[in-house]
Amino acid sequence: MYDDVPLLLRGDPLRIRQVLTNLVHNALKFTDRGEVVVRVMVDEPAGAGRALLRVSISDTGIGLTPQEQHDLFQAFRQASSGHTRQYGGSGLGLAISRQLVEQMGGRITVESEPTVGSTFSFTLPLDVIIASEPPQAPIFEGERVALYEPHAVTRHVLCHLLEGWGANVVELARPLLPGMPPTLWVAALPVGLSDEVLDEWRERLASCPCPVLLLVNATPSTYPT
Repeated sequence: MYDDVPLLLRGDPLRIRQVLTNLVHNALKFTDRGEVVVRVMVDEPAGAGRALLRVSISDTGIGLTPQEQHDLFQAFRQASSGHTRQYGGSGLGLAISRQLVEQMGGRITVESEPTVGSTFSFTLPLDVIIASEPPQAPIFEGERVALYEPHAVTRHVLCHLLEGWGANVVELARPLLPGMPPTLWVAALPVGLSDEVLDEWRERLASCPCPVLLLVNATPSTYPT
């Protein structure tokens, strides 16, 4: 969620939830590998006390041809008959999503490229109840924070958060600290931790000259010790 999104908005939560659920479900269904990213931002001001919100769902799935994109929002139509056989579904979800978005005064669009992925976006004019939170005191005062996160989207989000908290962020391409130790090191452990990788990180932590915040993508039963 981008910083320009108001703190509290008034709309139709049931319809918005249904549209978002349909689009995220489709993105997950057609994405065998890679990622699905949901972004929420203000598209443009819509007059006093109003904002035009844009919600985008991007995936790295099978993608769509221009003709498939043209047919996509029609009821009982999927991108191709092969998709129906392989992935199932009636094709009603997107037609219903388009109808719901238009009933709320918005518009739904798609940008896609075969084998690369798709981005479905919809806009919603909403009432702004509370524009933003009061400014918070910064956590840092320009201290250097080293950041190691191989995943580009997550790295961008973490960098944005840390800079918003007043840190001077140093992005690392490898899990090795620069010559001058930072105030804090934020590091992401890889998915699927082997004993060898864990031993390497234990050695790094034992000799690290600064506090370390480790980020782990794992279930509680598989947390490293």
